Amino acid sequence: MDKQRILKEAQRIATKFSFWMVSGNIAHLYGFAYEIPEKKYELEIKFDENFPNIPPQFIFHDEIKELLGDFELKKLKNWTPQSNVVDMVLELSKKTREALQASKMLSNQDLISISKVSEDKMPNQIETGQFLKVKIFLYIYNPLNMFRF
Repeated sequence: MDKQRILKEAQRIATKFSFWMVSGNIAHLYGFAYEIPEKKYELEIKFDENFPNIPPQFIFHDEIKELLGDFELKKLKNWTPQSNVVDMVLELSKKTREALQASKMLSNQDLISISKVSEDKMPNQIETGQFLKVKIFLYIYNPLNMFRF
């Protein structure tokens, strides 16, 4: 294990994100890949004995798993000993931000569409299927498949 390299990686990560050593162990980092006032998206990074020949292990906490589902980090998949761990954290942060923005846009669009249907139609006409069409349209065209009924 190259502890000097791990220390450099940890310092690079700490310049951009809130991360800490777990129990004083530089080979085990804990922090937030993305933060908003309502929630923090937690991540653990564990460096193996064979680092940097193999990438560190990323442990995604529930918030990230629930938001992104089954996903892959390209930087992790294409890891080389010259790669930087902070680039993988940046990629994860970007994916998280984009998923949150897409989810917020869909929520806002859903509310706009529902209010438009409600304003244009009588209450008994809303139940004839037009309300469902709005939701189905949003579900089909949601690139992240994050919309839930």
